[in-house]
Amino acid sequence: MVKSNKYTGKIFIVLIIAIVLVVVIILLVFSGIFGKKPKEVTVLDNPMKKIIFDNTYQGKVDFEKVLEQGVKEFDKDYVNYLLISSGAEKLHKSVIGYGDPAIELNIDNEVWSVKIENGNLITEKSSIENEDFKIIISKQETVKALLSENTYEFFKNSLKSGNIQAELVAGKAELLSKGYLEMYQSLSG
Repeated sequence: MVKSNKYTGKIFIVLIIAIVLVVVIILLVFSGIFGKKPKEVTVLDNPMKKIIFDNTYQGKVDFEKVLEQGVKEFDKDYVNYLLISSGAEKLHKSVIGYGDPAIELNIDNEVWSVKIENGNLITEKSSIENEDFKIIISKQETVKALLSENTYEFFKNSLKSGNIQAELVAGKAELLSKGYLEMYQSLSG
């Protein structure tokens, strides 16, 4: 009888350790998915603001001039504003080892890359390796989105109508761990 209690005690300790390890792993995984920390609110001025002001006469905006000038002056602020307005502020580093979110945009055959590190968008006019998500859009469609009353809804409707194309590149586990699936599903309906 003494031996069986000794083995029973060892088995019990091993089971407790195994259960604790499983619980810790589950908590780590779900903390990355569901444990969203409150983030600082990013206030970003619409990069079209000055162009709109400069092309407003007697209270009326010359939409064609604004659109034309917006396309000519296109820069990374346009990309950042579009992404933040489309829900990219919800993306975060994967807690299960996949790294930071990385988005590649093809805008009128110009390749732009955006990495999100510690809540900051690092935007460059270059390609990126191991992107998670790809967006194909024109400068004109981007400018129209920035001119719309609700950039998020405009992006969502343009995605549905095919004026914007989006492709999930990474696997579902990686996308889920970085917050993409929630963003993509809300945009694509």
